[in-house]
Amino acid sequence: GYTPLLVGLTVSMGGLGSLLGAFLAAPLAKYIGVGRTLIIAQFAFGLANLLVPLASGPVVVTLPLLLLSHFADLCYVLYAIHETRPRQAIIPEGMLGRVASNFTLLTTVTLLLGVLAGGAIASQWGARTALSVAVLIGLMSSVWLLASLLRSSSEL
Repeated sequence: GYTPLLVGLTVSMGGLGSLLGAFLAAPLAKYIGVGRTLIIAQFAFGLANLLVPLASGPVVVTLPLLLLSHFADLCYVLYAIHETRPRQAIIPEGMLGRVASNFTLLTTVTLLLGVLAGGAIASQWGARTALSVAVLIGLMSSVWLLASLLRSSSEL
């Protein structure tokens, strides 16, 4: 029931959040530390994604949920900026291209497996269930960050 204008507005919130995340990345890491920034960004992104399967009903109910979930791309950008820094700091310059391409390959394969699993879950139990499972897995990925030394890491 969304008009093209509402779809565009919803998607544009992701771009606005991403831009804000890029501006906030350095000051936030300086203020609370890189480790805490990574943990908070990952967890907040997972929680914001929970809004997508919860968005049900009339547009007046779903629109704010979807706008906020897309705006949370801010958290994705915060995480992406700070998770890339350690690799760039410790990998020899001549190997950065190979490491980056392997990282991209592994990420793409993992995403493909997730898409296939999501499709199987959605065909069996519905799209809302598949989205909920994806969000829970995303939130679980925050747990290893909490268990790591990142909690107390202010610099890399």
